[in-house]
Amino acid sequence: MNTSIKTVKLPLVTPKSDVRGELSRVFREFRWVYDEAAKRMPSLPRRRIGYSKDSVYYEWVKEFRRSVDLPAQVAQQAVAKARESYASMLSNKVYNEIPRSSNNVARFHNKNFSVKRFGDRFFLDLPIKAGRKDNRVIIPFKKNDYSDAVLKDIVSTKLSYGASELKQYRDDYSFNLVVKSPIEIQEGITPVGVDFGLTNIAVACAFADKPHVKLWSGKQSRYKRKMFLDRINKLSKNGLLKEVKKTKNKYRKYMQTKNHQVSREIIDFASDYVKPVIILENLHKFRKQNDWTFFELRTFIEYKALEQGIPVVTVNPRNTSNKCNRCGYTDPLNRNGINFRCVACGYQVNADVNASINLANQHHL
Repeated sequence: MNTSIKTVKLPLVTPKSDVRGELSRVFREFRWVYDEAAKRMPSLPRRRIGYSKDSVYYEWVKEFRRSVDLPAQVAQQAVAKARESYASMLSNKVYNEIPRSSNNVARFHNKNFSVKRFGDRFFLDLPIKAGRKDNRVIIPFKKNDYSDAVLKDIVSTKLSYGASELKQYRDDYSFNLVVKSPIEIQEGITPVGVDFGLTNIAVACAFADKPHVKLWSGKQSRYKRKMFLDRINKLSKNGLLKEVKKTKNKYRKYMQTKNHQVSREIIDFASDYVKPVIILENLHKFRKQNDWTFFELRTFIEYKALEQGIPVVTVNPRNTSNKCNRCGYTDPLNRNGINFRCVACGYQVNADVNASINLANQHHL
């Protein structure tokens, strides 16, 4: 039995002014602890960055709590989040920077908050102060069918949850609940190969009685990328750093939205076939620094497939672009840009389509 983990954004009723004041303090102090911990991360040996239970982090929490009124577990979550962000930067070979916390965000350990039900309403019970007296607030969730369904399963223990984040954007508050649910993965019979690229963001091939192919064009994404990067360069030359940051965030949001859209459509495509198994390229070492977020797209496909009980396997993409899916002849001369023509048998097809068929064939054979 596998576990599906996803983050569910649950809107909260805007708290009263006194509670908003306390939450503002929590956000402010959480960010201060995060930033102080982040400043110290470069002083630690890298092997200790990856160990979340290192005693140095507990010493930092003790020290930081002398300056803030946060519960111990909330301060620990701030330090843990800073450690995770710094570890992620190191894994992406970013060595000369330290992470910065976002405004109006605080993370809570799953043992410190709870979801309560009174009648037909659900409420969030949060710790906001150190000590045991008058240290909690209760905030109602906004009513909507989706939120109520998730919260009902939480209260009935059908779903479990992990550390989650309280966020504020202007006057709106939300609780990003990390939900865990057991999933039974089916046995894969029909291979669905998915090839990533720039000309086409993705090409999927389902190998049923014959190959069935679907393409997701990258034309619009390339245009958007050029538009955003041109604007970023222009703003940078004029020294408008705040506008640069806003534009980068818009670009990032656009890419993330596109990845969600493509990944969902790939899962829907695979679901049309009997007991599908999705075959992905393992591009972690090959395109990690590419402008298009292939790693994020792969991650979205994996977790969406897990939610549907669809198995996902990754394979080495070596020669998938140069190998003829008809005769098996492999030669770099077979591919010329987006065109594939086998120099041995003369077979011609779109190069990305050929690669996706080869990926499906790896499992089919």
